[in-house]
Amino acid sequence: MTLTIPKNEQIKRTFDYKRVYENGRRYYGKYLIFFVCNNNLQYSRVGISVGKKVGGSVKRNRIKRLLREILRHIWQNVIKERDIVVVAKKEAEGKDLRAVWQDLEGLFKKAGLLDEGNL
Repeated sequence: MTLTIPKNEQIKRTFDYKRVYENGRRYYGKYLIFFVCNNNLQYSRVGISVGKKVGGSVKRNRIKRLLREILRHIWQNVIKERDIVVVAKKEAEGKDLRAVWQDLEGLFKKAGLLDEGNL
């Protein structure tokens, strides 16, 4: 079992982020906002966004590291053919891994994107 998200399964281009924001369905959690949009690929892709309202660069990068770590562990259970963008809210600043993990996993379940049989 590999615990990485392949490069082709990461959203990097601004165009892809905008498409998900405009056409995607939104789910709101305590610390995160979750955007989900269908794609025409055989795999899902994920992007992470943490705005400047959250804090300085050190705090923003810490939240991104936490989100990447969580995604690394649950990515193999995500239903395919979706584009997903995870946006951190200001409330995520200073939260520990467990709180953010519970929020993100809850959003995946709310959106129906986790294959429960493989957990």
